[in-house]
Amino acid sequence: MSVISGTRFCQIDANGCATDGTGRHGNREYCTVRVAVAGVLTATQFRTESCCDYVTIGGTRYRGSTGPSNVLVAAGSSFTWQTDRSVTNEGWTICLRPVYRPPAPRPPTRPPTRPPTRAGQPALQGMFHQ
Repeated sequence: MSVISGTRFCQIDANGCATDGTGRHGNREYCTVRVAVAGVLTATQFRTESCCDYVTIGGTRYRGSTGPSNVLVAAGSSFTWQTDRSVTNEGWTICLRPVYRPPAPRPPTRPPTRPPTRAGQPALQGMFHQ
């Protein structure tokens, strides 16, 4: 994951998780975090103002004490954080667990075929005598 806007308000921590930082979040914060690989997002910490401070992932707003849990995201997608200008709380930390997607299966290979023979003619094999 990487913070693509609002680096003053959000960071990627030592564990690779996105966070609004240590301590209480501030007023008028905003950021956008991009997800590099497909996976699931889960909050390991989540406490925001229940009405007005929220993380939005795929159109769903998470606020209060209900953070994302096993939310599937595509590679290249992003999520946002936004606060108003009043109550502050402990904030959030959201981690990504990559989801392994096996490569597309290859088409089956066909066994080699023998050249066709004409009716009544033997195949070339064994046709030559010494």
